Amino acid sequence: MRVLLSAIMWLYFLPGAILGAVRFGMRVLEAAMAAPEAMELAKLVGWAVIEGILRALYWVPSLYEQVIVNGIPPLTWALS
Repeated sequence: MRVLLSAIMWLYFLPGAILGAVRFGMRVLEAAMAAPEAMELAKLVGWAVIEGILRALYWVPSLYEQVIVNGIPPLTWALS
C-alpha cells in the first residue's frame, strides 16, 4: 500500500513540479519583457515563487484526510 501511495504521489508531484517550473519561468519572462522597475520585477518573481509553493502543497491536506484518516484507497483519491 505504501509503495502504491508513493508511486501515485510521485506521478502527481513530478508533472506538477515540471509544469510549475515552466509556469514560473513564463511569469518571470513575461515580467522581464514588460520592462518594469527592478523592485517590481523582484516582487513579481517573489509572488510567483510563493504561488508555486502553495500550489504544490495544496494537495497534501486532501491526501492526508482522504487516504490516511478516512481510509479511501489512494487510487480512488488520485482519480477523483
